[in-house]
Amino acid sequence: MMFTTYDFFDYLNRHDSDKTYAKIITYLLTHQTEVQTLTISQIAERCFVSPATLTRFCQAFNIPSFGDLRELLNTNQQMKSYNYLRMRETDFQ
Repeated sequence: MMFTTYDFFDYLNRHDSDKTYAKIITYLLTHQTEVQTLTISQIAERCFVSPATLTRFCQAFNIPSFGDLRELLNTNQQMKSYNYLRMRETDFQ
C-alpha cells in the first residue's frame, strides 16, 4: 500500500490536535515548500521535538526515511488536489 498525504489527514481526524504527531503533520503540511530546504534537525526544532521523534514519525507512517518524507511532500505540493480523486479538472470544479 502506498502512503499518501491523505493518511496524514486521516490521522488528524482521529487524534487530538495536541498530540505530537498531529503537531508534526500540521507543520509539514503548512510549510511544504520550506521543508524542502530544511534539515531534519531544523524541522525538529520548529516542531519542538527531537530528530529521533521525526524518524519515529516516519516509521509510524511506513515512510522509509526523512528524505522519502521530503520527497512525498514535494510530490504532493506539485499535484493538483483532484488527482487523488481520479477526476479531470473540469469535473472537480
